[in-house]
Amino acid sequence: MPTRREFAPRSLQARDVAGIDPNYRRVLTRLLAAHAMAEKLTAVGYHRALQTVDNPALREVIEKNYHEEHKHARLIYRLLEALGLSEKQADRTMTMLVKSPSFEAPMYFAQDAEGELDLLMASIALDATGLVMIGVNYRDSSYAPHAEAAEIILEEEADHDVFAAEQLGDAVTRFGPESVNAALRSFERRGWIQVQDRAITVRQAAALGRFAGH
Repeated sequence: MPTRREFAPRSLQARDVAGIDPNYRRVLTRLLAAHAMAEKLTAVGYHRALQTVDNPALREVIEKNYHEEHKHARLIYRLLEALGLSEKQADRTMTMLVKSPSFEAPMYFAQDAEGELDLLMASIALDATGLVMIGVNYRDSSYAPHAEAAEIILEEEADHDVFAAEQLGDAVTRFGPESVNAALRSFERRGWIQVQDRAITVRQAAALGRFAGH
């Protein structure tokens, strides 16, 4: 059995990847591609919300969240470019994954979400769980550029889940508890599936020698 290698958090740069086990690059690029796609789909969802949410009081925060998610998608795609993968190539590796339960919630937000309740539930299911995912699995990556990008995202998106929490009470008043509870159960289910499947991916990556550092 080959010796498993472990790397300390933030110990590797792009120039180091070519000289180590090729499995490391394969796992790393797949995780980066999934991260970039999640950021991109969330950005598309917020852009869609600009057309489907008719509450003018929310427009400023929707625009802010859209621009941040778009910026962070570009940030992760640049990490992939440094490893030799263009955005188009990275997205192509996600063709099957985006059809899986792991991406049910972000795909719904990007393609089908309509109105204020869907926006609120997406913020709870995607932003909150996404920030946990980034904080737990990416901030201490052995690949320093990803760890550093995770720090930026955590800092700049820190108020996304606060937005959802603040709007939840208002939504109950505006739409009624039954409507809010039904929407919450639906999106919670999608968000929970996303977290569980994404966690399995992380454990599998670690099992490939415990050298991926994710």
